[in-house]
Amino acid sequence: MKNQGDATVILCDYGQVLAGFDRERCALSFERLLGRPIPNAGATLLEELLTPYEAGEIDPEQFLTAVREPLGLRHPREEELFRQAWCSILWAEVDAIAVLRRRLNRSGLLVHIVTNTDPWRLAHASEQLGMADLFQRCTASFENGVTPKGVDSSMWAEARRRAEAELGGHVTRVIGVDDLAQNLTPALEDGTLHHGIVYRDAAQLERELQGLGI
Repeated sequence: MKNQGDATVILCDYGQVLAGFDRERCALSFERLLGRPIPNAGATLLEELLTPYEAGEIDPEQFLTAVREPLGLRHPREEELFRQAWCSILWAEVDAIAVLRRRLNRSGLLVHIVTNTDPWRLAHASEQLGMADLFQRCTASFENGVTPKGVDSSMWAEARRRAEAELGGHVTRVIGVDDLAQNLTPALEDGTLHHGIVYRDAAQLERELQGLGI
């Protein structure tokens, strides 16, 4: 999408915008898929490892190695079932997805996902939730050189840099969408984002984008 002239970039969150989530589903799915309750020690460890996994301090193999014994995973099939349980907390928010899809491939407009998540749950969006088109452009918290949203503006800044590179540098507006205002604040304060939308529901997102002429 080079040399498109002045352009607008929408940087949009994943969890609780394009996909709802409920972390309690992991234990329920674990018991359903593996036929036994998740061990208490394993459940506690998963809570402890969530933040470093999303921040890229451990990679998927290190994550799996750490939890294999506490979860009692005995063979590769059980490891795959655990991965399914881990990702089962997410479900597609079809109305919000439709709002962004209506804006994909418009001249002078680029949609880029910016998300605090881990590699498994990121892949789940494309592989299981049917959002491969939206996730062609994505910046995630586990990547090198960025920190999770809410810490600073580095993820938004990297996503903006990638969008500007794709657009040939011609960007007039960068709009951030997130369900948490505190995730937007650092990037609004330092000018990485020109406008922030605190997401409540798809109808509100549609209205605010239309109000911005998008």
